[in-house]
Amino acid sequence: ERVIQAGDFVTMDFGVLYQGYCSDMTRTVAVGYATEEMKKVYDTVLKAQLMSLVISIKIRLILYQTLMRLKKNLRYFRQDFQIFW
Repeated sequence: ERVIQAGDFVTMDFGVLYQGYCSDMTRTVAVGYATEEMKKVYDTVLKAQLMSLVISIKIRLILYQTLMRLKKNLRYFRQDFQIFW
């Protein structure tokens, strides 16, 4: 263990539980100044986060479109086979 110094990364993690709900927040800051290596790490993590966000949005769109097609097909299926419903 040592005293935090200029040029260090400091990561803070906060969590709370309130009426059955959980929340979590993590923040990392550079103390004093950010070195070139720190900036490179920051940019790499930011790009990865943005890429995962784009991918998750695309996946949600594909799932939504698939569910809407299934819902439409199910409606036609139910009309054709009302005796089973």
